[in-house]
Parts: sequence; structure tokens; C-alpha cells
Amino acid sequence: MKATLSSDSGAIVSDIPVPTVGARDVLVKVHAAGLNRADLSVLAGQRHGAASGPGTPLGLEWSGEVAAIGSAVRHVKEGDRVMCSGRGGLAEYALTDLGRVMPIPRNDMSFEQAAGLPIALQTMHDAVITHGQLQPGQSILVQGASAGVGLMALQIAKWRGASVVIGTSTDATRRQRLTAMGADLALDSRDPAWVQQVLQATEYVTPAIEIIDSRIEQFDRHTKVMRKVFDTISDNAANAGIVLGAKRVDPLTTDLPWCGAILRQNGVVEETGLAAGVQGHPAVGIAWLANKLAPWGEHLQAGEIVLAGSFTKPAPAKVGDVFDADYGPLGQLQFRFV
Repeated sequence: MKATLSSDSGAIVSDIPVPTVGARDVLVKVHAAGLNRADLSVLAGQRHGAASGPGTPLGLEWSGEVAAIGSAVRHVKEGDRVMCSGRGGLAEYALTDLGRVMPIPRNDMSFEQAAGLPIALQTMHDAVITHGQLQPGQSILVQGASAGVGLMALQIAKWRGASVVIGTSTDATRRQRLTAMGADLALDSRDPAWVQQVLQATEYVTPAIEIIDSRIEQFDRHTKVMRKVFDTISDNAANAGIVLGAKRVDPLTTDLPWCGAILRQNGVVEETGLAAGVQGHPAVGIAWLANKLAPWGEHLQAGEIVLAGSFTKPAPAKVGDVFDADYGPLGQLQFRFV
């Protein structure tokens, strides 16, 4: 059969044997194949996984008809229209593992359309659905969303019923495409104003007091020296409870850095401060948290309460103490320890 291989002089078409079908393999008669960036990297002499050097078969994704199947294959049969990923798709026949073969979903989808789906679709379905377990009503931030894989993530999230889908790109022209592909917000991740843009996805801000009961080891158990913490996602590790105010304020109509607080304990002022003391703006911490979670496939979910950071020092409390926290335009709250 004819196949496209890499060589020292670029891509060449050569005659090679038709691959032998193993128990888990599917052999496909190729009708269309996609050109992936990794193919160009291999042609430039770079390694892509285990593939590199002259003679490497090119083509990471393709579509066609099933020509033969192994004994372990159950989900497709000979003659089925399929789309696949693997190695060697730029050929008359291509062989791949059964886990990389998907039936083409509609008869009106052409082989050419189907050939461009497998890499992006499998990658982002695994990231967003299988591992990320995105549920309807949750929110998602997709970094670098303007490339093929990112655009697929936006569409999957919207199809899944995500309440807020945010995509980032440093290219202004590409950002314009993100909303058409499912993004509710399209942001420039290098723009210092993007923190303010993220606030557009925030329903409201409200006063909050955290009751601290730390389960983090504060002193090294061997040296007895206080531990230094540079980056911490609390995840309730120091949280015994939260007291929330009743007033809900639009974050886009309030100058949050200038919001202050007066904390009184049994009628005596114990602490005062401005929200600007939290990294200049409370939204900075929220943006940091979203970016810190994203590489691990985690994201902030719709309906979650996120503490943006404290601008007053902790005050020791005992049974019977009454605290009053006055946040000015954000409202006031009072509570008592029992």
C-alpha cells in the first residue's frame, strides 16, 4: 500500500506492507486524513512521543471504513464509517487500537469533516468529562482556548450545560471567535484588566467572616521552626465555619479595594482595614485560585462561595464573645460564640 513517511528531505510516499491486525486492532481503509502540528514537528526532525526520524509514518488522525477487526473488538464491524487517532493515517490503510476508534455519529458528516475531530475530541472529552467531570450548572475556564483543542473544550462545556464558559487567548482576532464557539467570556490572559473581566462571571460579593480552626501544621515537627507557606489552596484546611452577610452587592458597581471593615469584639474595636490590603484588589486572589486550579483539571463551580482573602488579623475568641463586623457599603453582620 502507499503511505506517507518522513525523510531527511521531507515527506515522501512509499510502498509499505498493509499492517497486520492484532486482537485489539482495527484496520481502516482511509478516506480522509488530518494534518496535525505534530506531523510537521516530526518532519522538522523533532520527536513526538516515540515517533521520530526518517521512515516515521505520518498522520495522527483519519477517517474511513473498517476493513478488518481483531478478536477483542466489539463496538465496530467491517464496513462501518469511523474516525480514528493513532499513527500512520496518511496512507491507504491505517491500523490503530480499538480505544482510538469512534463511529462517525451521523451519515451526513463527511469523511473530511470527521478526520479533523479525533485528536481534539478525545483529548478534551477526557479532560472535561472523564477526568474533570464537568456537570451542568458548573463553570469552566479554558486557557489558550483559540487552538483546535481549546475550541473543542468550549463546545463540549457548552453542550454539557456549563453555566459560565470562559476562554482565554492572547490574539485579539482569535478571541473574537471564542464566543461563537461557546465562550460566555473571551479574555486576554496577558491583560492586567482580565481580573476585572472575570468579575463579570461573579454573581455577587458579600461580607464574610471565617472561623479559623487550622489543621495545617504551623511548625516543623523536627526543627520547631515556623513553616513558610508560599502557595496554598485552603480547601477548608483552616476553616471551621463561615459567617455571611445578608447583603449582596454587584462586584462591577462597587469600588471593592476601597471597601473597609471595622471589627469589634464585645464592643471594642479590635481590627480595621481596607480590601486593597488583599493583593491590591480582592479579585486578584480569585483569579490566582482559578489559574492555580486549571492545570489540574479543576475549576470554580457555579454556586460556590470563595473567600477572597482577609485584610484584618485573626482575633482570638472564647465562649460568650460577641463580634460585630461593619463593612460599610457591603453591609454589617454580628455573631456570638456559644
